[in-house]
Amino acid sequence: ENLRYTFVSPSVKKLRGYTPEEVMNQTIDQVLTPGSYQVAMDIFVKELDFEKSGRGHHPDWSMTLELELICKDGSTVWTEVNISLIYDEAGNPTGILGLTRNIADRKQAEGELKKHRDHLEDLVRERTAKLIQANERLKQEIEESKRAKDALRMNEEIYRIHFSLSNDVMFTSNDE
Repeated sequence: ENLRYTFVSPSVKKLRGYTPEEVMNQTIDQVLTPGSYQVAMDIFVKELDFEKSGRGHHPDWSMTLELELICKDGSTVWTEVNISLIYDEAGNPTGILGLTRNIADRKQAEGELKKHRDHLEDLVRERTAKLIQANERLKQEIEESKRAKDALRMNEEIYRIHFSLSNDVMFTSNDE
């Protein structure tokens, strides 16, 4: 429950730049960035309360988290941490087993994907706005065309009435 390490793999040197001995002396808030620390602690408290409630997890239970770790050089690295509980013979949780792998490349790819998706969404919004404007212009043109056709019909009807009521002879000729 004190979140102190009992074993740290030598692979931590490649991942974070610390030796296993150095990490053994670190506290969880020295390992995780503030945001990841908050996420981890919220989950730890929730899961600890669940275990203490008597309901407990199935022995095969595990959870996967994405956490950002602090490296020796001050940089950070995104990791995927798979957590499972270690139980004693009586079935009581006695520790946490955490397996960590570097997902920095995946996080970078996700960031690039998000950037491209956001750009595409911007393009879609821009194109949609242009299509809406074009649609409005077409509606206006259709209305103007209807009005012009109605006016033309009205004029034709007026001329028809005038010609039908006229006593004069009228004709048209084609010189062809």
